[in-house]
Amino acid sequence: MKKLLIAFTILAAISSCERSTKGHWTESDKSKALKDCKSGAKDLSELEKEMIDVDKFCNCAVEKLEKEYDNFSKADKMGDDQIQRFAEICIMDLFKGE
Repeated sequence: MKKLLIAFTILAAISSCERSTKGHWTESDKSKALKDCKSGAKDLSELEKEMIDVDKFCNCAVEKLEKEYDNFSKADKMGDDQIQRFAEICIMDLFKGE
């Protein structure tokens, strides 16, 4: 029984290390969010692409999402209004030079 308890404790510790939380996403969640953002940037016009550094924009977006949501799965369910809000914040940050 003691061995089973130790094994369960170790398994719980290992699995908790691989879970995203608000402010601390796993590399997997960050990668998914970054890929999703860059995929969406393909729809930008050429002028928009020239005006915005997509890599910096997407890094900003992922950083903001990580602070607001527990994980990528929850962030991926946000509505258009929320997406617009994050986009506007990151565009303003880019133009301010932050």
